[in-house]
Amino acid sequence: MRNVKDYIKITKLNRKKDMQSLEEGLGYHVGNAVACHNGDEMRFITYLEFSAGQVKGNHYHKEKIENMAIIKGRLHAKYYFADNPEIFYKVDLNEGDLVSVMPGVAHAYLSDEGCSVIEFSPQRYDDLDVYKVDNMKGVF
Repeated sequence: MRNVKDYIKITKLNRKKDMQSLEEGLGYHVGNAVACHNGDEMRFITYLEFSAGQVKGNHYHKEKIENMAIIKGRLHAKYYFADNPEIFYKVDLNEGDLVSVMPGVAHAYLSDEGCSVIEFSPQRYDDLDVYKVDNMKGVF
């Protein structure tokens, strides 16, 4: 049986500026400075702000790998396979967390008090690769 956690990778960014960690893919988060990637080409980068009580996501991608660095705040996250919503994984993401979500995994995020995030991907953003799901509403 597939495990959703095998398709989600969560790492903690270093709490000190460390170029070796950045080169190894761990990055760092010190004060307002965040370095979360220094490797392969990224084709999509965006900054997101969550208002208190706002749910974002409620979708999956067939092609896109979605990476997010939590800059400030905290998010409740829920992940499940788009073809099997009965098997899911819930986790809290905190400031300094870096999460990677593989294609085919539906995801939704909720912030209680507001949150700032950088999202980035090696694939270009494509509206045709965003598949909305309704069965994630009310999951938090």
